[in-house]
Amino acid sequence: MAKSSSRKPRQGQLSLLAPDRAGEPESEWADPLPDDFQCAEMRAYQTFVAREEEMGNLSNSLPLWDATPKYAVPRNQQAAMRDVRGDLPEFQREFQYRGRTCRVRVRAARVRDSDGLGIGVYPSEREELVESALRYLACQQAQGFYTERSNAPQPVSGVTFTIHQIRMLLRERGRWLRHEDIVQALEVMRYCSITIETGDRRRDYGSPIISGVRRMAVDAGDDVDSEGAVWNVVFNRLVTGAIEERAYRQFDFDQMVRCKAPLTRWLYLALVHRWRNASMTHPMQMSLRDVQRDSGFLDYGRFRQAAEKLAKSFEELKEMGVLRDVEVEAELGPRQKIMDVSYVLRPTKTFVTKVVKANQRSAKLPTNGR
Repeated sequence: MAKSSSRKPRQGQLSLLAPDRAGEPESEWADPLPDDFQCAEMRAYQTFVAREEEMGNLSNSLPLWDATPKYAVPRNQQAAMRDVRGDLPEFQREFQYRGRTCRVRVRAARVRDSDGLGIGVYPSEREELVESALRYLACQQAQGFYTERSNAPQPVSGVTFTIHQIRMLLRERGRWLRHEDIVQALEVMRYCSITIETGDRRRDYGSPIISGVRRMAVDAGDDVDSEGAVWNVVFNRLVTGAIEERAYRQFDFDQMVRCKAPLTRWLYLALVHRWRNASMTHPMQMSLRDVQRDSGFLDYGRFRQAAEKLAKSFEELKEMGVLRDVEVEAELGPRQKIMDVSYVLRPTKTFVTKVVKANQRSAKLPTNGR
């Protein structure tokens, strides 16, 4: 694991929240106690089935949380969506989850731009990568915590980390984020609002991606803005619920983060959850319209553009050693217009082995599935 650093962040480019929340009190339950790192929930979350050399690359994917297209609006599209005050409208999107129609509603965080003015920002690829890194770090002993403390309104889970750890974790996998990029990503995840409507009011969730943030300087003469300062954050309630119910599935974090396109990462996690009987005799079938509806990454004016984009992601998965081959069949309408495209996916032996290990691990969990 990467070592902490006390180097100071670069100045001049850090975008903080508007209005200033520097003096805002934080929730006491963002401070974990020693026993919170060693409870049964975290021991199960941090125990994997794999060869020893693969253990350091594993993390947990959460079925509903990772299926939700909450990072679907790229940063370069958000500028055109802002009004004269710099605000973004509430983003809404329907998607299918286990045969059920769900809806996600995302309210933007408000941050300061380079001119010091407040603008709305949706969580997007940068926040996705940082959140994935946080959840990976929560899989490490003495970093992930879970508590049912009496002063918390409900059980909470989270992670303790440094900005330096996240930077090094992502850099080792080809993702270069500056200190200030990671800090702003944390702020966006903290002050945006994600509501997932499942049709079951008992399972409708509305809250930030992270909450309960605490920062602590650990070196003499250091401060809470240093790269080596220790942060504690609390995860979304849906993440905590999955940890409580053991409703998660191990996957290769290293491989997922190295995916170049957000759509490829979405596909990778979709295969992790949906393809539990992966083999050459059990191919996976997908359609372009289904991926377009559920991922949020294929909203193009021309359907052919969406097909080309999806084909690139399948090629990337083949290059990564996830897919062996992909059969494609286009459904054509009048004048040879593409109406839909069907795909038959066949896995590599390497991916099948990972699926088998994930199944073995899931079978050992006391409670599995939501």
